[in-house]
Formats: sequence, structure tokens, C-alpha cells
Amino acid sequence: LGANQFILKSIANYHLPFRKKPPLKFPTQKFLECLSTKVSPEMTQMVKDLKCKGILEKPLASDPGFFSKMFLIKKPDGGLRPIFDLKALNTFVATKHFYLISQLVKISEARRSPDRQVRSLFVSITGVLRPASKIMIAGWVRSAFKLAKIDASPGSIRSAVASRRWLDNRPVQEILDRGNWKCLETFSKHYCKEISNPVNSVASDLLYDNFKTV
Repeated sequence: LGANQFILKSIANYHLPFRKKPPLKFPTQKFLECLSTKVSPEMTQMVKDLKCKGILEKPLASDPGFFSKMFLIKKPDGGLRPIFDLKALNTFVATKHFYLISQLVKISEARRSPDRQVRSLFVSITGVLRPASKIMIAGWVRSAFKLAKIDASPGSIRSAVASRRWLDNRPVQEILDRGNWKCLETFSKHYCKEISNPVNSVASDLLYDNFKTV
């Protein structure tokens, strides 16, 4: 109720699969009195609006059906939304169990076949297969650091890796390529800092206390 035309067209001609036929009753006056909803001006107006829109129709006395109560809930904008209480139907509806992992394995089986020679870390169900981006991998690395109670951004992790390679005497161009830096000035300006070891200083357990920036 209250759905736009797109939703109404999308669900048109669909039905609920029932395990067994729900109990259908004739709309006798006595039965309808048992289902009577609490009278209120808001409910009365809502029923009138639904009848004017053709959503509610008067049932035929000879046509049995499933009947339920109706109630109103408030919407965020202050309006009211009519709701039919169809909980009693749940015991008769055949609900499908969702096995998402097994479905994913089945659907992606063709995409993971040896003939395709997929080299991606993750295989999507649809679309073009693409390797994980550097930003995504950096996020995974950061998550691992966070689990170790270390709060570090992907950028600082990249800097630490570059510093380690510099100490290992790796070529500068290799460091730039691994860090996705475009030019040597980026590394020398922002990441390569000259330090000195003060003479006659007392050694500290903290490495950065043993040096000072020039």
C-alpha cells in the first residue's frame, strides 16, 4: 500500500508460494465484527482514501478469502501508513532458505575454471574480472595493523615499506615504482629526511630518541 507505480509494476503477476492452502472464510457479519479494528478518525479517513483509490473493494458474500486486521503506523514525515497484519499467513508460506555461499560458489564456478586462467584474488559474479587495486590492498593491510592495536594509515605504511627498502640498499627507482611515486623529488622532499646521531648521547630504547632531524 502506498507504493509507487514502479514497485507495483515490478511485483505484478507474482504470488506467494504456499505449502498448503491457508484457511479461507466467508465474510459474514459476525466474522467481520471479530476482525474490527479500533475506530479512530485517522483510520476512517484512511479506509475512505483506499476505497477511493480502488485498493480496497467490497468482497462478495459468496467468495471466501483470508481476512486480517489493519493498523496505522506513523511515517517520518508525520503521515500515516496503513499496514495489514498478515502474520497468520507465515505458517502457510513456503519460504526458501538462502545459502549465499553455496550459490556464490556455483555461480562463479565457470569464472574460476582453469580454462580462463583467472589470476585475480577475488572473483566477482558479474562484470569484468579485475585485480584488487592498490588502495584496496592498503586497506586490508591497515585492517591487519588495527587488529594488532596499531593505528596507521595506508600512506604511513607505504612510507615504512619505502624506508625499509632504502635501508636494504634497494635502487631508488624501484622504491618509487613500488610506492607509486611519479618522480624522485616526491621521495626526497616528503620521505627522505637527513638525521644525525648526537655525539656523547645516552642510548635510548626508543630508536627515534637516538637521532634528531637536521
